[in-house]
Amino acid sequence: MAKGYLVDAELRCIRFRMPGSSRNIRCSISFNSLAQSFGAPLPSQAEDAFVQHRQSIEQIAQRLISGGRPADVDGWMWIRTADCSPGLEPEQAVTEDRKRPYRVKAAGTSSVVRCEVLTVAQREAYALAARMKANVRIFRESQLVEIIKPS
Repeated sequence: MAKGYLVDAELRCIRFRMPGSSRNIRCSISFNSLAQSFGAPLPSQAEDAFVQHRQSIEQIAQRLISGGRPADVDGWMWIRTADCSPGLEPEQAVTEDRKRPYRVKAAGTSSVVRCEVLTVAQREAYALAARMKANVRIFRESQLVEIIKPS
């Protein structure tokens, strides 16, 4: 981790640390968030997008830390797509949600990932189930599509 971050291909995210008031805060941003917010459509481009937009991503992380965002169950503070686009008006946010009708949600958390197609939602769900060690549900609008159990 000499470059100050780690690409975790298994969990499909990039992990890095930010200085906090008494300790370093462990931060993560998923490949999916990098794709939706910074234009990295392929997992192989996630690292390039992170490096190119690192200053913005670190500013977002600092804003979340200052605002008191707690770490998830896994001990990492996840930067979500919505965190990267705080300027969206409510109508734009609803339109964006309609473009991504699949929701991936882990049991016991408020974390939600939105995806355009089922295969991407399934990939995100398997990664989230492995990371959270909890069942993950995939919804299309309000209808349950699938439950992924941790392996």
